[in-house]
Amino acid sequence: MFDSSGVTFDVTLSGFHSLTRTEPDQAGAALISYYLARGHHWADTTAIGEAIDLVDAAAPHLPDLAPELRSYLLRRKRRDGSGYSVADVGRVQWYRRRAAAWQEIAPAGVAWPGAAAWEILRLRHLRDQGWGHREVANALDLRPRLVRERMADLDPPPVVGAGWIGSN
Repeated sequence: MFDSSGVTFDVTLSGFHSLTRTEPDQAGAALISYYLARGHHWADTTAIGEAIDLVDAAAPHLPDLAPELRSYLLRRKRRDGSGYSVADVGRVQWYRRRAAAWQEIAPAGVAWPGAAAWEILRLRHLRDQGWGHREVANALDLRPRLVRERMADLDPPPVVGAGWIGSN
């Protein structure tokens, strides 16, 4: 399983900045999985135009990567068309290039996150910034129960001061 303990929010952001500055490819599927907490199945079955609309809707709530993700999707839209799937790319070549690029910026020993790991990482980062499951669900247009269940499965939150008080 992916060990996310060494991957901070800043490392993730710098990784995505370097990965999406190259030619448009499936780095966007990982970026969408991270930004919108959606998996590769969603990226495989969602048109680029729909993804742009969703990113625009979430941008006020999640400003950290919205401009970068939007520009990535617009490049893909110009190249492939708005009906093309977000994740339509040869996966083996993409994985080899992205895994090598990830190793350049990731802390030592942190392997390339698998499909669900991007979602886990994003939810952990949002939780650590003080977001509750309802706030995340509203911003990402997901069901609150689904987000609550995913957040409950995360590693324990960081201890601040005398202890951490969770919320429902």
